[in-house]
Formats: sequence, structure tokens, C-alpha cells
Amino acid sequence: MKNVFIMIITLLVLGLVTPAFARGENPMLVSTTQSQPGYFGIYLDDITEDDIDELEYPNNYGIVIRGVVADSPAEVYGLEAEDIMMSLEGQRIADKAAFMQMTTNYLAGDEVDIEVFRDGGIQTISMMLGAPMQISSDMDDAENQAPKRAYVGFGGGGWIPAYYMQDFDDINALIGQMGFDPLPENGILLQGGAGKGNVGKGIFIGGIGMGYNYKRTKADPDPAFAGYNTTMRYSLSFGGVTIDKRIPLAKNFVGSLGLMLGAADHSISITHSNGNYNWGDINGTVVQTANSSVRLSRSFLAVQPKAELLYRVLPWLAVRAEVGYSYGYAPEDGWKLIDGSGNDFDIAASPNTPLQGLHFSIGPWFGF
Repeated sequence: MKNVFIMIITLLVLGLVTPAFARGENPMLVSTTQSQPGYFGIYLDDITEDDIDELEYPNNYGIVIRGVVADSPAEVYGLEAEDIMMSLEGQRIADKAAFMQMTTNYLAGDEVDIEVFRDGGIQTISMMLGAPMQISSDMDDAENQAPKRAYVGFGGGGWIPAYYMQDFDDINALIGQMGFDPLPENGILLQGGAGKGNVGKGIFIGGIGMGYNYKRTKADPDPAFAGYNTTMRYSLSFGGVTIDKRIPLAKNFVGSLGLMLGAADHSISITHSNGNYNWGDINGTVVQTANSSVRLSRSFLAVQPKAELLYRVLPWLAVRAEVGYSYGYAPEDGWKLIDGSGNDFDIAASPNTPLQGLHFSIGPWFGF
């Protein structure tokens, strides 16, 4: 009697499974009764403007797959997170609510064609729906649960104020000899602009430029030059290409680690003039007055590792904070003197003034 019972059970199982194999179906995805609703095994969300930007999707309809349930029909047939489902059985999917309504009449074992947008192209995936899987009590229907994809932003640009600190002793010694007040010992405020764009996988490429100017003028104390003024202007400039890797930290809040590669320059311009110029005083080779102007320069190749935090206030506006360290490498020793014709000359005994220091920055960012 026991053997007969086992044989009956075996025949029932074969009767259920064998037809599925004969049709080329995976019996693990098919309900033992065709009355069960069709199961996809996907986490869904309505498509957003952020999705359209980051995935470079050319339309404004569809739903995005945030995740795929393990061992589900979606995984077996090759649906992936970040796929945008455009149509089901040739019917356009407007949004998540429309998709849920469209699928109410599908049963386990039904075959459907899904049009998806992936990696810039459109493809059709044919799949067979399974029966609902056993889901743990802390998870609702998988088709209704959509874990939010961490969003790193699309890029933008903004004004960059940066408080920069370094050793200015060499420069202060020189401008002090000329009778001018020194640069602030506790740091200077650089200002400029930056921009960057998302090139994929959280990598952002862009550029930045910042500068500082310090200008002072005083009367020449020598009676022989009565009416003449000496003007000194010190400037510091940075500029280069930036590359950053953004890391999502929370909703509307990302961090990034990055690097700037470019150039930097210390420059001191000195002008001695009474402001009176006459065309006749210039004979083509020499200025026949005491008016003069020269520029001293020390140039660097610059690298600037940095860390950034960005908080999104509005879709188009964020607050940006950054800390970084600038280091300049000068290919040549000492300073150069550059005359009015653009000729440069080595300055003997001039110091190897460094370009090296910490900077902090906080300001608005237009974009995200």
C-alpha cells in the first residue's frame, strides 16, 4: 500500500512538471495552478528627472527597476536594476500605477514581451511570469516596494571662495622693504569659479580657477621724484582640471574625493610712475622718463587633493563645502623678472618661495 501511495505522488509531480519542460518553461517560475497572479520579482519606482539625466533616457514616460529579487522570473530572464521599462506587450507604460493596473490580468505561466531602455539602447525581453514567491513578513509585495537609488547628482557650477593658508615670509620680506604692509599671516581669501559634469559611475570631470590680489600704493619719498608713486600688486592664481568621485551619504547629501591638476603662480608687479606720459618721450627703444614697470613671477605645476560635501537645497541649488591641500612644484629655482616686452630674466639670489598650503571653502553651487 505504501509503494502504491509513493507511485501516485510521483505520477502527480511528473504530470505537473513534465508539460512545463515540454514547453521549454522553467517549472520553478510557473504556478501549479494557472489561477495564481503573475509574478515578476522586481522593485519599481516612477521615473524621475534625476533618472532621465543620469541614465540619459530620451523620453518622459516609463518606470525604472530599482532592484531584482533573487531567483525570480526577472532575474532568470535578464532584467536588471537601472532598466527602464517602456512597454508591456506593446502597450506604453506611463507610470508605476499604470503598470500595476496593466498586470492585474496576467497569471503565472503567461509569456510577455517587455521593452526596456538600457545603456543607451532599447531591447525587448521575453519572459514567463511565475507564481508569487514566499516573501518574509517584513516585506510587502515586491512590485510595490521600490528602494530609492542613491543619487550622486548631475553637476553644475558656482562661485568658489576659498580661505588659503601658507608661508608668505619671502614675499612679505620683499614688499616690506618697499614700505608696504605685509600679507595677512593667518591666510588670504581666494575667489573664483568652478564647474563639473557627471560622466558616469559617480565620476565628475570639470575645471576650476581661483585668484587673489593685494594692491598698495605709496608716494615716492625721494625729493628727486616728487609727484611719483610706487604701486605694488601681489597676486596668487590657481587653475586646472578637476576629477571627483562622488559618494552618496543620504538623501540630497553627497560627499566626494577629488583632485585638481593644473598650474599656479606667485606674481608681484611694481610700477613707478607720476601718471604723466607723453608720446614724444618714447623713441621706440627706451622710455626717457622715470616711469617704469616690471613683474616678478614664480610659476608652478600644481596638484590639489580635496574632499567635498554637497547638500541639495533645491533641484537647482546646493551648498558646497570643501577642504583641500595645494602643492606646487617649480621646475626652476628662484623668481623671474618679466619686463614690459615680455622678456624674462633670472633674478640672482632670489628665494625658492613655496606654493603649499591648506584651504577651506564654502559657498553656493548651482546644480547638484
